Amino acid sequence: MARSTIDRRDNGRYRARYVGPDKRWKSKTFDRKVDAERWLRHQLSSVDRGEWIDSALRRTRFGELADRWLPTIAGLRPKTRANYESLLRCHVLPTFGEVELAGINRVTAREWLVGLQANGLSASRTRQARQVLSSILELAVDGGYLAANPARGLKVQGGQEREMLHLDAAQVMGLVDAAEERRPGSGLLIQILTYGGLRWG
Repeated sequence: MARSTIDRRDNGRYRARYVGPDKRWKSKTFDRKVDAERWLRHQLSSVDRGEWIDSALRRTRFGELADRWLPTIAGLRPKTRANYESLLRCHVLPTFGEVELAGINRVTAREWLVGLQANGLSASRTRQARQVLSSILELAVDGGYLAANPARGLKVQGGQEREMLHLDAAQVMGLVDAAEERRPGSGLLIQILTYGGLRWG
């Protein structure tokens, strides 16, 4: 069986077909043969690059995936979870809930962020809403619904994006030595917190 074909239908239109990675035939019909060839080349190229996404998955509504995302945040503290659920209900779903995943791109996400702030949401709260949107879209990438997360790296205007500061190994040992001088035994705690990736919470 051929991997791909283009045939002319009885109505004069051209149908392009190919076998996707899921071993099923995919097809789309065009008025012009050149358009069918262009679409087919794009689809096959995506398969070859490992970037192919099933169009049926891309048509999944954002709200459906958000329902699947909620159980994945069960490990959070109750207050943090409640905050995420509030952001999702009040600020994310009203805009994206009924939108197909394929319809969300960097432009629509950026416009949404600007709209939140224009409606009076603080920069800090807008960043939190962006994090919720991005987390759900990251799940879409992991699940094969999208090839990339369109909300990843989007900036929010106003306020300060907190930059994460990290100590290198030499700086950590300097902090350990200083802590030991001040309170013997505290250096071990610092090493555990640092190299274990722990935090006070």
